[in-house]
Parts: sequence; structure tokens; C-alpha cells
Amino acid sequence: MILEVAHDGDLTVIGKEPDPENPLRRMLRLSDGTVSGPFLAVSLLQQNVHAGTVLTEAVLQQLLRSDSVAAARELSIGYLARRSRTEVEVKRYLTRHSYHVSVSEEVVRWLKEQSLLDDGKLTERYVEQTVASGTTRSKRDLAQRLLSRGVSSDQVRQVIGASQYDESEGAVKDAHRKLAEIDRKLSRGSVALSDKERNRKRRELLAGYLYRKGYAGDTVRVTLRKLLQDEDS
Repeated sequence: MILEVAHDGDLTVIGKEPDPENPLRRMLRLSDGTVSGPFLAVSLLQQNVHAGTVLTEAVLQQLLRSDSVAAARELSIGYLARRSRTEVEVKRYLTRHSYHVSVSEEVVRWLKEQSLLDDGKLTERYVEQTVASGTTRSKRDLAQRLLSRGVSSDQVRQVIGASQYDESEGAVKDAHRKLAEIDRKLSRGSVALSDKERNRKRRELLAGYLYRKGYAGDTVRVTLRKLLQDEDS
């Protein structure tokens, strides 16, 4: 915690002393015998604070900001080490830890410069991993999951389009599961249905389900033909 030093006029730094509680921080001994700090040693170097520096309010604020940015960087690196994140997710994380928005934005810029944060590459990996896992989703569902993580709509559209993502496999898997559920419900119904009525009901319920899941119209029509082709003949 920063120790506020009350004084009249600006004081001069006459030396630095180690912080007994944190080897990465230093206390500043001032010309009136008081101390200010602790500050990160790296912040003192960045702001060129040394013996002879006049500790004005402006210098003090610069040190406080440098400390805040450095701490936010370290926190963000640990956050990214657990899994890939988007820019928005990092900003949200820092906001939850009470960092000012300007600090969050500076940290995100630095992470991008260090190639530690890249929404485009994250989106590409997410699409590839979804395909590789066999848990293919509708394009709309896939896009919504990425948008909820803060990826821009332009990036989502570009990556999904370039990947030639095929949602048909996911549609067939979803439809198989749902059709079995529909058949169980229809078989338990209190009203007996003719074959024609039953087939129409199956088609309507299955189509509605696939549309709600976000599958495109063409995908829904092809899926219905594959699963219900006997009823069409």
C-alpha cells in the first residue's frame, strides 16, 4: 500500500530502501526524513526516479500508474496461462480486479504487441477444435459462442467463412437424438395418430427444433430428407 506523505511543498528523494515485505519494491527516503512507498523497483526505473528527483504530485501519480500497469500485466499473464482469452475477456477480468479502464486498455495493447493476445487466432483455433472434437454445432450457435466472448462479428464471420465450416454433420447428430425423443413422446400420446398425421408431426417438430438450434434452411431441408426419406417416398 502506498504511504501518503503530508508535507508543504515538494520533497526530494535522497535514497531508496528495500521494502522488508516485498523484495521487488522500494521505499523512497525523502529530504525531510519521511518515506514514501513502497513502489515497484521497475516502476522507479521506468520513471527515472533516483536520488535527487523531486517527488512532485505528477511524479507520484506516474509511479502509481506504473505500479498499477505492472501488476495488471502480471495478473493478465497468469490469466492467459490457464487458457486462451479474448481482448474483452482480459478487460473484464481486470475490471473485476478493480483496475481502471485506461490501465486495462494499456495492458491489452501490450499483450497484443507481445503476441500473447490475438482474437483472430483464437477464433481460428476455436473453430478447428470444434471440428476436431466432433461436436460440430450450427454456424449460428458457433458464432454466438464466440460473440459472447467478445470476438467482433466481422472476425467471426471472416473466420467461419474461410474455414468452410460444415454444420451438416452436427445437424444430423442433433436430429437423430431429437427424433428419438419425438417418437417416444408421440408413442405416449393420448390421441392415436394415423401414419400420415404422425409423419407430418415428426417432420414439423424436427424442423422446428433444428431451426431453433440455428441451422440454416438448406441444412435443415437436407437433414430432413436424410432422416425422413422413407416418408417422402
